[in-house]
Amino acid sequence: MGIIGIKRMEQSAYRWKKAYEKNGLIGLTDSRKTGSGRPLKRELTLAEIMERQKARIELLEGQVELLKKLEMTERRQNEFMGMTRYFCHLLGFSRSGYTAI
Repeated sequence: MGIIGIKRMEQSAYRWKKAYEKNGLIGLTDSRKTGSGRPLKRELTLAEIMERQKARIELLEGQVELLKKLEMTERRQNEFMGMTRYFCHLLGFSRSGYTAI
């Protein structure tokens, strides 16, 4: 490691120590996410509120459709397993020896 790397580590340690002395553990939190310079809260316009609600509704509807498809797939798989069990029993095969192609 070169001198630049050591200097950078020393400066970081100094900054962290000062931040801890000033604000305790809160001073050590990552402020990059919250300190973007933009206000954290502002009043939304009616159009913005409606657009967000519309996007949320579309997302939720998509999730419901996905869950329906997963449920249908699961139901079909269970039906297939039941039929496989029945036919293996009917033909005298071991179900553990059966392999679907």
